[in-house]
Amino acid sequence: MVIEPRIFNVYGPTETTIWSTVAELSSEKTIHMGKPISNTDCYVLDDTKNKLPIGVWGDLYIGGAGVAKGYWNREELTQSVFVIINDELVYKTGDKVKWDANGNLVYGGRADSQIKLRGHRIELGDIEAAILSCVSVAQVVVTLQTIQNDQVLVAYMVAKEDEPLSVSVDDLRIRLEDKLPSYMIPSAVVELEAIPLTPNKKVDRKKLPIPNKEYASSNTRYVPPANSFEAELQSIWQAVMKMNNLSVVESFFSLGGHSLHIPQIVSNINSLHNASLTVRDFILHSTIRDLAVYLNARITSQEDLK
Repeated sequence: MVIEPRIFNVYGPTETTIWSTVAELSSEKTIHMGKPISNTDCYVLDDTKNKLPIGVWGDLYIGGAGVAKGYWNREELTQSVFVIINDELVYKTGDKVKWDANGNLVYGGRADSQIKLRGHRIELGDIEAAILSCVSVAQVVVTLQTIQNDQVLVAYMVAKEDEPLSVSVDDLRIRLEDKLPSYMIPSAVVELEAIPLTPNKKVDRKKLPIPNKEYASSNTRYVPPANSFEAELQSIWQAVMKMNNLSVVESFFSLGGHSLHIPQIVSNINSLHNASLTVRDFILHSTIRDLAVYLNARITSQEDLK
């Protein structure tokens, strides 16, 4: 007699005593989290802790007999994730989920790995996967950091043993151009000896070091302006990007610039010189020095035609 094996997908964090939902796997292509086990309640809530309808992504909270009282000697962390909802102690898992039409929970990733940047919703895991596909590193974590009131994507990399990390922001941008849209390409790269982890061995994004305010040029050689025109362009760039001492030979993106900076820089240059510079022109001449040479030739040509 042949016994057919049964396979179950079981989900649950340590804080709810390991198992909270279960689903028996079948030949269906979609693997879901299933339904809550006995004596367990699962809630899909929005940012204001209101219940969400079927098919709408939200934060997963778990209540019931398995919920712990909190973390030992970590009161602040306990209060942030163990909360009272409708007189019940529940645990905020940090996972994004939704209910399907059959009452099963569908997993949508970690809440801290999904961000919104300049109107775009971004899954940080997609960026990390793209980097791992084209850069030889042991580990990579991408997160959103605020530097001088400007939100930028930062890639944190751990080098492989006996293989030094040798990828700059420019290198990374070139490698990712055909894999990701420009708004998903990191503006800074930071090498770490190890990625910080929580007590539960998950990535602790809050402990990732914020690059200093000169993060974009900290690993590059500073080259000052060679003439007054380069100095003028450098001043425009620095005013818009809110940075100092930008090297005239480093590319705009390597220096930490992003797409929202470009129209403002182009507009400021055109206001000063009536140069009719376009965004495309700027991208094709993305260092201060290259842009100065291009603009000088363009302005001279316009004057010759007068």
